[in-house]
Order: sequence, then C-alpha cells, then structure tokens
Amino acid sequence: MPGRPNGSADAPRVRSTAAGAVGNVVEWYDFAVFGASATLLAAVLTPGGDNGLTGVFAVFAVSFVFRPLGAVFVGALADRVGRRGPLAATLLVMTVATAGIGLLPTWAALGSATAFVLLVLRAAQGFSSGGELVVSVAYLVEHARPDRRGVRGGVHMATMAVGFAAGIGAVAVLQRVLGHETMTTWGWRVPFILAVPLGLVGLYLRSRAAETPEFREPRAARRPLAPLAEAVKGHRATVAAGFLLAAGFASSFNLWFVYFPSRLVRDGTHDLATALAGALLGLLALAVSAVACGRLSDRWGRRPLLLLGTCSVIVLWLVAPAWLADGDVTTLLLADAAMGAALGAFVLQSALADRLPATVRVSGMAVTFGLASALVGGTAPLVASLLSTSTDTAHVSRYALLWALSASVAAARWSGSTEVSEPGGRAGGPVSASRDGVSLAEG
Repeated sequence: MPGRPNGSADAPRVRSTAAGAVGNVVEWYDFAVFGASATLLAAVLTPGGDNGLTGVFAVFAVSFVFRPLGAVFVGALADRVGRRGPLAATLLVMTVATAGIGLLPTWAALGSATAFVLLVLRAAQGFSSGGELVVSVAYLVEHARPDRRGVRGGVHMATMAVGFAAGIGAVAVLQRVLGHETMTTWGWRVPFILAVPLGLVGLYLRSRAAETPEFREPRAARRPLAPLAEAVKGHRATVAAGFLLAAGFASSFNLWFVYFPSRLVRDGTHDLATALAGALLGLLALAVSAVACGRLSDRWGRRPLLLLGTCSVIVLWLVAPAWLADGDVTTLLLADAAMGAALGAFVLQSALADRLPATVRVSGMAVTFGLASALVGGTAPLVASLLSTSTDTAHVSRYALLWALSASVAAARWSGSTEVSEPGGRAGGPVSASRDGVSLAEG
C-alpha cells in the first residue's frame, strides 16, 4: 500500500519522540515536586521558624552544584557511547532519589540527619537532571529532519513545562483535597512516591528507543577523546552566548515558578493551592508557546524568536511583580500565563543544535545549560530570599532583569543570516558563516 512505507519510516521517529518526551516529563515532574512542596518541606524536614523556607531553598540551590557535574559527565559519556543508555540511567537515578525524599523521616524523628539525607538525595536529583537536560535535547533534535529541529526543540521545552506543571499540579490538588494539616502529617509524601510508577513507564519507553541517526553515522565514529574541551575551544562564542541565554531563561523560570508561589503563600497574598494553580497555568502556556515558537523558528530563524522571548521577559519583570502582589486571582493567572508564553520563545535548544556538531553537541549544551542552570537558575530562589525584605521584592525583580538584559544582548548578536545543510539533509535553519555559528563580529 502506498502509505505503508512512509508509516514504517516514521515509526522510529514516533518512538524516539515518545521516549524522549515522556521520559523528560517524568524527570521534570520529579524535580518540580520539590519546589512546589517547599513550604511543606520547611514545616516537616527543618526546625521550622522564619529560616525554614530559606533552608529549603538553600538545599534547592546546593543541589544545583551537582547539575553541571551531571551535565558534563553524562554529556561527555553520551558524546562517546551514544544517547540511549545515558538517558535511561538518568531517569532511573531521578526516580530512586525522588521516591527516597518521600520516604524520609521528619525532622522531629531524626533531626539534622534528615537534612543531610535530603541534601544527598537532592544532589542525586541535580546530577540526574543535569544529564537528562542536555542528552534529551540532543536525542530529540537528532531524530528530527533539519528543517523540523525548531519543533523538536519546542517539544523538549514543552515536556519540561508539562512535567513541571504535573509536579506542581499534584501538590496543588493534594493540598486542596487533603487540607494543610493532613499534608504536613503524611500527604506531602504522596507526590514524591508517585515517581516510582511514572519512572517505570519512562524507563520502559527508553529501553525500546533507538539510537539517534546522527550518532550512528560513520562520521560520528570519529569521536573526540575530550568532547567537552573541544566544544569549549572550538565553539567559544556559541557557548558564551548560549550560557547567557540559558541564564536568562533559568533565572526567570525559577524565580517566577518556584520562588514567587512560595513567597505569595508566606506573605498571605494567596493560599498554596491558588499560587500553584497560577504557576500551573503559566507552565501550560509555556508548553504551548514553546511548540508554536519552535515551528516559527523553523520558518523565520532562531534569532527573531530569541529576541521576542528576551524582550518580552524584560517587559514582564518591569511591570508584573506588582500584579502578583495585589491579591487578585485573575491578575495572578494572567501574569503567570504571560510569563510562560514569553519563556516559550527561548528557542535555545534548536539554536544550539544548529551550531554544535553531533560529536560535541551534548558536551557543548552541558556547558551552556548545565552551568547556567546551576550558577544562575538554581541559586535564584535563594538569592531572591536573601535579597528581598519582609515587605518588598523590588530587588528580586532587578536581579531577574539583570539576567534578562544579558540574554537579550546575546540574542541580538546571535547570527541568523545564512543557512547551511546537514549532511544528506535539507537546510536546517539559520546558521552563521562563522566557524562556531555566532556572528563574525563576535570574533
């Protein structure tokens, strides 16, 4: 039958999308549950008091130290041995660590030992998520046609948002159904333990997934002994610009969807369920925007979308924090949706995939996503907690603006004037004529 060969040819691509996407949803569900449960964890896993929430955010930040380690280690491994095995391993580690947090004894039972074990488990989560982030990007875009990389990059960002939304949604629903007293007694454990069946589904899909075509090509057999060093040395400008763009995204994402919901609850502006519902809507808006903007970037180029995203985030940080503080639920929902839509225009996954060759692609992404997520994104809630006063969050907005402005400069200088074709493929989108794909003016 005429349609059968095409369907057969598309089957591996569909399976690869499912393996990369579903596994990524599970991974980011696990990671999001911790941030959404911050106020609950402060009550049951710390001594409590005014410093309880700061202590939880400190654990959140310290765990990000292990994120670039995971990105670099797993990234180099993926550039040497392939994408498929490391993807399954990172999901397994994340599932075990998340379930472990749900089984932790409370502070009242074990005291400071609880905090130590929590830190170890969060370190494992950070290591795993760092490796997952960079390998899953490469896995998804390498299974796409070059002229569809933007869509695949958008799918990757969308699955991050959906996983994060699922984690937040699980905590919000349980908070609404069980009530605060039950949640602080035992209900807080449920969303963490749900990681086990979700993780098993993701592992099943990834165990059946195929290696990416680009990695199987003969040219990929000539893999560098030190892919990280080659990525940094041979693609310095791309790595630097990618770091700033990733920092702009990660700082705004973690401040808006991790710090502010907890801050609104602490200040009594909204209850936990309402604050998390707003964040949930914003994350769903991010998921839709990411796919749509990814498709537009395949047609118009990456640079216009990067500029749209960074400039929109700047405007929102200038005006929206006041909206969040006025206590109106409709205003909260609109602000969260606007920020999610703006962040969806950060088409950095496909932009970096255009510039980095397959032999060093994951390692190059490890330096950009991994370091930016650890040094800027992961520490953002803690920095915000230290910068803000009991009644004012203006310094938090200024801090976010600093990184958003830096990202906009990188977006403005991101080259997009010419196109090159992948070997054996169609033009894959805007790529500079310079060696590392960023404008020649950058050197």
